[in-house]
Amino acid sequence: MELLLIIVLVAISASWLTTMRARDRARSAVARLCKQYQLQLLDQSVALAGLKIARSSRGGLTLRRQFKFDYSEDGISRKNGSIWMKGDQAEMITIERSDGDTIEWLSGR
Repeated sequence: MELLLIIVLVAISASWLTTMRARDRARSAVARLCKQYQLQLLDQSVALAGLKIARSSRGGLTLRRQFKFDYSEDGISRKNGSIWMKGDQAEMITIERSDGDTIEWLSGR
């Protein structure tokens, strides 16, 4: 019984650590994109919004996480964006501009 509890705690800890690493990489990717398009990343953070199981590029199973973030074009308004991470790699970032254009950054394209 104690062994099972230890295994469960190790699995939960590993999952939490990989989610924190993915969150840090997501925040860095979003900050770079905001800088590129002269946007302000508000609160300097991203928040986990979704979690799915996906196939990795090697064919194994990995987690696909969606993080939401807020940004501003003018320093006053607050808009929402999202980033999808497969494992700890950025897969897609989506932000909507006030002129109606949508910016989508896709990994490897």
